[in-house]
Amino acid sequence: MMKRLFAATVLYISIVVSGLSQDATINNHEISYKINSNYKIHSEEFYSITVHNKDGYDLAVYQDYYDKFKKVTAIEILVFNNQGKKIKKFNKNDVLDIALNQSYEIDDSRLLIKDPEYGVYPFRVEVRVSSTQKGFIGLPTWIPRSTFNLEVIKSSLVVEAPADFVIKSLVENEVEFKKEQILLENNQFLKYTWSVRDLPAIDNDMVYKEFINKQPKVRLTPEKFAYDKNEGSFLSWSTFGDWFLDLNRGRDSLTVETIRFLDQLEKTDTRNVIGQVYQYMQDRTRYISIQLGIGGFQSIPSHIVDQKGYGDCKALTNYMKSMLEYLDINSNYILVKAGRDVPDVIEDFPSNQFNHLFLGVPMTEDTIFLECTSQTQPFDYVGSFTDDRNVLWIENGSSQIIRSPIYGEDFNRQQTVSKVTIDKNGNSEMQNSIEQSGFFYESFQRISQLSATQLEQYNYSVFPYKDFSIDNYEVIEPKNSDPVYTAQYNLSVKNLARNASSKLLIPINVLQPVDSYLEVNKYAKFAEIRRSFLVEDEVELSLPDGAYTQMTPENVEISGDYGSYSVTLTKNETSILIKRRIKIYKGRYEDEDFAAFYNFFKRIKSNDTKKIVVESKT
Repeated sequence: MMKRLFAATVLYISIVVSGLSQDATINNHEISYKINSNYKIHSEEFYSITVHNKDGYDLAVYQDYYDKFKKVTAIEILVFNNQGKKIKKFNKNDVLDIALNQSYEIDDSRLLIKDPEYGVYPFRVEVRVSSTQKGFIGLPTWIPRSTFNLEVIKSSLVVEAPADFVIKSLVENEVEFKKEQILLENNQFLKYTWSVRDLPAIDNDMVYKEFINKQPKVRLTPEKFAYDKNEGSFLSWSTFGDWFLDLNRGRDSLTVETIRFLDQLEKTDTRNVIGQVYQYMQDRTRYISIQLGIGGFQSIPSHIVDQKGYGDCKALTNYMKSMLEYLDINSNYILVKAGRDVPDVIEDFPSNQFNHLFLGVPMTEDTIFLECTSQTQPFDYVGSFTDDRNVLWIENGSSQIIRSPIYGEDFNRQQTVSKVTIDKNGNSEMQNSIEQSGFFYESFQRISQLSATQLEQYNYSVFPYKDFSIDNYEVIEPKNSDPVYTAQYNLSVKNLARNASSKLLIPINVLQPVDSYLEVNKYAKFAEIRRSFLVEDEVELSLPDGAYTQMTPENVEISGDYGSYSVTLTKNETSILIKRRIKIYKGRYEDEDFAAFYNFFKRIKSNDTKKIVVESKT
């Protein structure tokens, strides 16, 4: 929905995850912003970076953006070899100017990019950039060391603003700060300086999100702002919400055709009416990104969405809201930082922390949440893109942070019923029926967009076997608006069981290992389970002709603070029924907590490898 309204240039462009070495060193990085009373900003940035190997090369590639509000006025790029000799010099005319994001269908932002075109290591790049911006709604978060294997010798951020211009800051993890009063152009200004020194390179032995959480950083936001001549305030979430409402007021007109549809709806069941309107919107529209100036925040009118059949998240959400308002059904915008694993919005720091918009419809007993940008999203399900996080519920005079829907383990569920026939050589034929709901359902949304070749590749990635073929595949699509679907597979699997003399050794878990559901890195000593979930497997294992079960592992049940795990085996003369159940709770574990969680994980993994011993009667 919203573009980066103001961004630093290059040092936030990539995550280098390639080995345990120092890939680059920032010798010095200086960013300064001068803000005047008319909400204009002049910025200067200088950085010197030494690249030690090819894994650090991307950090030496200059990148920045501009649009109708921001202008890059000067660029100088110098390249030095290992002896300190200047070997290349570039200016603004040498920089490639392209669309900021090719996926944006309507956009006025441009990307500036310049590769140093040098590969004799080590080498040094120095970049100096000047730019101006008319109006802004925020300043970028300053993170001096933004990636693994990057050393920072010295880095600083300077902001100069009129003495009566309030800038709020949130500082994390040991940053030096200085505030002083200065005289600029015969006016009193305040100068704020944040700096760090001697940050060593950190190896990539932790997840990136946790790495960023532990970095020195400074978040900045103005108490008052202006964008495209629209003034607003971050005095509170309520004042910001009122600004957003004012910006989008009076954009609710509808076409005659849509009004005709709304008039003919049976109004007896409000929830059913909302569902019909939601389906109507999904059938008539598609999502595109619109990033034209203030369009990062302001919706295009609903009647244009009606006529054109497309819109961005603001336009489609506003379109849905307009139709509900016509039916006298109240609804509320919800601003969110969307993404699968993004940092949460900081509740006590009102600022522009959002990139997406969806809709909430308050009901007597609960609230219906509607994601309006997807033609396939089930009714009243927002999914992993916006679930379980701080969001801004926008309401005139009382906008506030609330928590988006949290889907628990009874909702995020995968149930597999499998019939497995094993021959005397350990090969097998399998019939699997896999029902997925909640978070697991989202795989259906992905596969529904794949080509036949891509779908085949995806299906083969689903199973852990080394040598197998998929003989038949079928999807039973959802028959209603619930996020549930079923996939059916017929498989031929070689060596599912292992031959040992005259015996067959069959693992009690012939389906997905626990690693498929949990990413646990013992070296990182950190794990985060974002969503509780439940996996239930029922396997009917048919034995080869003339075989009998010599030994089966005992039934197991493990439970604790992290979840539960159980396996039960019931045998008769020709088959064994295996029931396996894994329930994992949402949680975040590090240090000592991680050690206990990892031990729980290992117990599950170890038990899954236990064997059933089958022997021939002859």
